Amino acid sequence: MPECRYSHSGKTQASLIINTLAKYGIASKVGYHVGDNATSNNTCLSYLSRRLRDDYGLTFDPSKRHIRCIAHIINLSLQAFLLASSKEALIAALNATDDTSNDQLFAQFYDTLHDAGQTTRTDKAHQRRRASRRGNHILKNFTGWQHIAPLRKVHNIAVWIRKSTLHSAIWDDKIKLRLGIDNATRWNSWYRLLDNFLRYQSRIKQFLIDHNRELQDDILLASEWEFIERTHRFLQPFASATLLAEGARSTLSQSLSIMDVLLRQYEKYKELYSSKENHNHHMVHCIDMGWFVLNK
Repeated sequence: MPECRYSHSGKTQASLIINTLAKYGIASKVGYHVGDNATSNNTCLSYLSRRLRDDYGLTFDPSKRHIRCIAHIINLSLQAFLLASSKEALIAALNATDDTSNDQLFAQFYDTLHDAGQTTRTDKAHQRRRASRRGNHILKNFTGWQHIAPLRKVHNIAVWIRKSTLHSAIWDDKIKLRLGIDNATRWNSWYRLLDNFLRYQSRIKQFLIDHNRELQDDILLASEWEFIERTHRFLQPFASATLLAEGARSTLSQSLSIMDVLLRQYEKYKELYSSKENHNHHMVHCIDMGWFVLNK
């Protein structure tokens, strides 16, 4: 294959591919494109489809012939569930809501998408003002872990540790573990963060008691530790599936099985949080968002 120099746009990539197909006389043998979920790949395949039709009279469906990265799809789904801040994930969710019966959900997804990725204090204040004008329930239901108290506290503790070398040194001396931090672009970062919290739970509980004054509102309650354990159990299959999908022996049939297992995981926990005993309106909406992206 020729080097893709200067521009990596989808059209540039498609031009190089079509020239290579012509050079070797194999245009009629084009099957499927295997690659990541970068939008440039969508553009590339659309342009390639037009060239194959115009130059060779061949039909190539750019959507059906694009085999996407299963690990990336899993990560986008979890971003929609945990973070509600991935524009790509929310666009996928929007595209999955199509009929008028989903109008209300569609509108709520749209509002969230509009606000996604806004991280400055000014932007957050603007979001709160918008929320008050259109009803607080929309922002509350669709802003991710920031409105899930146990996860917000875990995040704040991780930030507190990292924002000062003194804090880091105190933590290292007492806990003997680098906690890590959640990251929207690092696959399974939330699972690893919660896993570390639970593996060193007794030490961390004592640390929080010792530093109650500094951490104040981020001290975890007993019920919040229980929530962290349940969230950890929920995320575990997604972490395992990502590792399995990254393996050298991963197959297409395996990817389909993984999707089925993870969709059932979402449905299982939606049933749990929809029950009277464990009802959590926010969690149900988060699960809906993750399910939409994965099911797409």
